[in-house]
Amino acid sequence: NRHIIVDLGAQPYLTVTVQTFIGAFVLIIIGGKGTKSLESLKHPHTWLYSALQIFMNMGTVASFVYITSTQSMLLQRVNIIAGLIIGLIVLGRKINRYDFMGMAIIGCGIGTILSGLSLESAIGGMIAVLFAAFCHIGRTHVAERHAVGGDVNTFSEHCRFVGYVLLSTSFVFLLLYIAGFKLGEIAPGVHWLPTSENSLTKNQLIVMTFVGLILTPVAKYCFFKSAKHLKTENFLVLTAYIPVITLAVQRVASYIGFLPSLDFSIQD
Repeated sequence: NRHIIVDLGAQPYLTVTVQTFIGAFVLIIIGGKGTKSLESLKHPHTWLYSALQIFMNMGTVASFVYITSTQSMLLQRVNIIAGLIIGLIVLGRKINRYDFMGMAIIGCGIGTILSGLSLESAIGGMIAVLFAAFCHIGRTHVAERHAVGGDVNTFSEHCRFVGYVLLSTSFVFLLLYIAGFKLGEIAPGVHWLPTSENSLTKNQLIVMTFVGLILTPVAKYCFFKSAKHLKTENFLVLTAYIPVITLAVQRVASYIGFLPSLDFSIQD
């Protein structure tokens, strides 16, 4: 997504809308006809998830303005600390000494990353990351407790369930894009609002289609499956390894010329 938005110049709202629509239809086609279709689409949990997904994406995209995708993924590990605290206060779950040790290590890591940024990048990036992190916690809790998702058993049912959840998210994204487009006409010059100049180019559409056909369906299927079985706190801890994968992919992409060359420092 960072390559599409930053390097190819695509509009963030449009990027996510296209990818989510494609991913939703892929899962619905794979799932075929059957149960868990309208039930998924009508349930309040679905629309709450959609809203949180949208806000999380907005926060993540906003962070790319100030920091790299790897830094954003690393800083978003603050969601582990926040998730444990929310679990303790809201859900009555316990925190043990190993959790405190882990939170201290994560806190040191976040401090290390922020110390290497300019003041503007650190403040702007961290505000966006915190917003995205809290939305991520919320949507993971919703995915874990989704009434329809908790009742699916087969692969086809799960595909249909996730597909229709994504379809609702796509419609909300589309409405947000239209609203942003109208607002952009009223307040021209705001760079993050969509305008009539944000038409899709061939290269943008190719990469968006690839992400929507392959990456989005797999990622969302695994997300709902993992959140259901692992529970939110454990899921957030396991996703702490995502930055390592992100960095590796980013390094390979920069090596083959897909992304700008990266400098790998001792701090990294």
